[in-house]
Amino acid sequence: MISDDKHFELITAALQRLTIPNSEVSWNTRIDNRQFDVLARINVGLHSVLLAYEVKHRSRPVGVDAVEAFVTKARDANVNKATFVSTSGFQKGAVNVAKRHGIDLFTLSLQPSDKPSFSPQASYLVFSRLGSANARLSEIEVVETDKPMNAVVKCVLHYVDGQEVVLPDEPTQMTYCLERSSIGKRSLADLIKIQAGKPVATGTTNVRYVPVDGEVVPPDEFFIHRGRLLQIELHVEGVIGNVLGGDVRIDLTALQNTVRYQNVISGSIAEFPLSSLPVGEPTFTPGAFYFLENPLRYYYCDAVRGNIATIFLVESFQLGHLFGAEFTQEVQFASFYIPLDDRKILERLRRRLQRMKSQSVLTYRPG
Repeated sequence: MISDDKHFELITAALQRLTIPNSEVSWNTRIDNRQFDVLARINVGLHSVLLAYEVKHRSRPVGVDAVEAFVTKARDANVNKATFVSTSGFQKGAVNVAKRHGIDLFTLSLQPSDKPSFSPQASYLVFSRLGSANARLSEIEVVETDKPMNAVVKCVLHYVDGQEVVLPDEPTQMTYCLERSSIGKRSLADLIKIQAGKPVATGTTNVRYVPVDGEVVPPDEFFIHRGRLLQIELHVEGVIGNVLGGDVRIDLTALQNTVRYQNVISGSIAEFPLSSLPVGEPTFTPGAFYFLENPLRYYYCDAVRGNIATIFLVESFQLGHLFGAEFTQEVQFASFYIPLDDRKILERLRRRLQRMKSQSVLTYRPG
């Protein structure tokens, strides 16, 4: 995966590719020795127009100093139009500075859809209730809104020898580790169920401990190693969420988000499904790994022949299961895949890929 900072920069770049026809958009690039999060160049008649974007993902609104620094940087680089994008808004003074210097200000946010929907590009696992074989995903609906509930945001395994393992905080990975790792006949998910379910005040986080006396047996050792546990440490946060109903069960990470892009000065708002944004490169590169979110899944491009790429779905966790597959994909859709460069994740994926290729059948398999 990539950091949230980089993800919002990629989304900003993708928004320009989508909304500015025939533009050349680059991400994390330099003009002389000045770094810009996103650049877009447009040819208008005999002229070339340069647009520059600064993207900030912070917990507090952007202040005057940040906008003034961007004004100077854009001027030094001879930018024709400068835009500052923030996920947390802007202070009043920053808005005044932007107006004075002709800087556009936008807020960027990811919003859950009003009605549950799914990306047409996604691969997701669906279970239906007994007798509901013909149930449709469209039948899922919100049955209760703004309901207080708990979320396990961190889980640490403490071993008797003093070692500690922090489980991945990405929801599908954490769920897989908890449901597929066992002590005796019980999964880790069973062991933490009571403590994870005790009410927590909204907006606060409680740390709770579950005593354990036994050897944990994981499905593999990519996230957890085998050994005798002493206790499980849980960080449980009180959150507000919606309750869904229907005849099918899906991983909640498969629900599609909407990207909201709002002009702070004019108030105009544009919204796009996250899955519709071209966040990647124009074509696949053989030997490269990629990822997509909603739900999180990792891919490998094995080969490209003409306009067809052979792709391996190397790792996808949903509903506590791991599955993979091999398929072909037209290279034009590469722009929806995000290149992966995290060394630790790449090492894990290479090992999984090697196992997949050694198997005679590539298909869904329970973790």
